[in-house]
Amino acid sequence: MVELKGTEKQVAWAKAIREWVKKICDEVLENGHIVKGFNDDRKAAFAAAIDILMEKDQAKFWIESFGDTVKPRELEKLDGKELNDRFIFAGQRIMEVMQKEVVPVMKERGIKGTNGIAILQKYFYKKDKEV
Repeated sequence: MVELKGTEKQVAWAKAIREWVKKICDEVLENGHIVKGFNDDRKAAFAAAIDILMEKDQAKFWIESFGDTVKPRELEKLDGKELNDRFIFAGQRIMEVMQKEVVPVMKERGIKGTNGIAILQKYFYKKDKEV
């Protein structure tokens, strides 16, 4: 991942947030097959979206985009259904940010399958039924 820019405090907070965002996205990437229609093309598009998101190098971006939703200290204490419930909430926010910040870059780079980003919500809702 790229080195973050900002004050020492901002960078520390943003790194923790970014790690959780990555963890949430990686879980979906690894287990998205439980959602109908998550084929290889959508998986590749979602992986590309994660990569583009992780290119964001301003600590301020991570804090402003996810600081109210992805709270590392709280997430570390959760597991099972409670953690999944928070992942549903965070997944919605990640999807919104990807739509705004990542999809235009994907289109600019000629990456198809931007609708694969919706897998975030579908995955955690499906998982919620199983937890």
